[in-house]
Amino acid sequence: MKKAVVKLVGLVTVATAFGQLGIHAKAMAVRPVSAQVATTVGKHTTSKYQKRQDAVKVRPAYRTTVYRAYDLVDGTVGSNQRINFKTKYRLNQLNVMYVDHRMNIDNAVYYHFTTTTGQKGWVWRGYTQAYTPKNAVRNRKAIKKTVYVQPAYRLKTSNKKVYNFKVVRKHTNFISKYKLNKFTKFKVTKQMTVKNAVYYYVTSAKSKGWVWRGYTTPKKPLINTYLATEIKQIMNNHHLRGKVLVINGKQNNRDLEGYGYANYGRRILNNKSNVLYQGASLQKAMTGAMMVQLITESQKTSHKMSQNTAISRWYPNLTGARNITVGNLLTQTSGIMDSNSEKVPGWQLSEQQAVNQAVSRINRVGVSSKSYHYNNDNYILLAGIIRAYTGKSYEYNLQKRIIKPLGLKHTYMWNTVSNKYVKARSYKFNNKNYQQGVNPNNKLLSYIIGAGNMYTTPNDYYTFERGLQNGKILNYADYQYLTGLKTRSGNGYSGGMYVRHNGNIKVVYGTLAKNHVGNWVQLTKTNGQGIILFTNQSNSADDVKQAGYEILSKFSNQFDAR
Repeated sequence: MKKAVVKLVGLVTVATAFGQLGIHAKAMAVRPVSAQVATTVGKHTTSKYQKRQDAVKVRPAYRTTVYRAYDLVDGTVGSNQRINFKTKYRLNQLNVMYVDHRMNIDNAVYYHFTTTTGQKGWVWRGYTQAYTPKNAVRNRKAIKKTVYVQPAYRLKTSNKKVYNFKVVRKHTNFISKYKLNKFTKFKVTKQMTVKNAVYYYVTSAKSKGWVWRGYTTPKKPLINTYLATEIKQIMNNHHLRGKVLVINGKQNNRDLEGYGYANYGRRILNNKSNVLYQGASLQKAMTGAMMVQLITESQKTSHKMSQNTAISRWYPNLTGARNITVGNLLTQTSGIMDSNSEKVPGWQLSEQQAVNQAVSRINRVGVSSKSYHYNNDNYILLAGIIRAYTGKSYEYNLQKRIIKPLGLKHTYMWNTVSNKYVKARSYKFNNKNYQQGVNPNNKLLSYIIGAGNMYTTPNDYYTFERGLQNGKILNYADYQYLTGLKTRSGNGYSGGMYVRHNGNIKVVYGTLAKNHVGNWVQLTKTNGQGIILFTNQSNSADDVKQAGYEILSKFSNQFDAR
């Protein structure tokens, strides 16, 4: 064996009477060395200095003020050395100790240890017993990748940790090392499974440790947290829970924050990336965009249509259809006054059944004068036109014309959401949070085709809003057509959005019957500033809009709370 030599470090002076040490080792074959007053020449001989990875704890009988752990002084640590002892800790100050070296001193075995609180020293093996950490470790392997800390865990208020795992006998404990919000990016070199969860061994500059894989993402986030504290306070003031995307292009800031639980019973947080939200009336802009696509495409065919085309072409048996145009449906000025346009049916409907039922309801109640009256039936009829004109389902068209061209990864029709996603459950605040919880109603969603029966996220919806002008689904001229329809009323509703302030601001609000969903979008025309707020706990539209306005007011004065 090579002779190992390590210099002594960190002497600690402890006032003690070594004559009172009173070491008891009657049952031991070898007695521990008595503590000596330090001299310049060591009185004790060392041998068999070796590395050793283990975990031990103090035997209960020795956890008193009588028994000690030591520093070694007056020499160097290693085999065939001369050293003395100096008391460092009483054993009642110690419990679990992680061993990194062992050494014989006058034929008695001593362990060099560290603790999770940074204590270091030497202890006689006879004072200790084996200790197995709590959590099983498996599947240890080397990997090489770069990951980023998810934005939700970079907040100043986040208490998530980077750990220092010491694996002993294929077990380990969670030993906190750093706060995770100190970091943004890691290099990963190893991974292992601890307590059925995968952890990465990561480095960032000189910092090293283990972090749960779920706190990281392989893609560099496009956002930061510059308004995190303000947003949280405003959401709490209005008793809202959900997810907020704030865009402030003038300062190159984009902030996505999740607050509270998407499902309180299952303790699933809104900041999870697999949580989807009911889009509600925000879907109407997608339906409107598809209609403009078809109008543009039709100009190259013998079946041309425009905003002025009467819907009797597709609904010959609908009351008043000859006097209702595509533009009337897009601007909610058809005169349709159906009060049951968001009533939960007795069963789930197919797309065609949903359109047929809308026609039947309108025929029963009739059509009033052509003034603005918001009604889901207008967009259900538009969904029916999309189906009839293309010969394909509304779902197929949404996939082909909106989702795929934009690369949306978290937008689905109500009946195509996979089990890997969580559909946010909605709640009310009633003296406390998470009251009157309601799960999404699939019967209702099947009923309002094209008007509010999809799931999405704030990020995906922002991508959609940008796609209305950047050529991916519409170009700028198409967007002007969609938002500047001739039948638009004084409140500015056109193509699924309210267009205000001379066309410079677009606004959408969405909710659903028998739910507590409240979605509010307010963006500039160029999408450079604004907010997309999806709430799954809200008491009123006013609360949601006021909260959104207060957030927007932190960086701009061009928005309002309408």
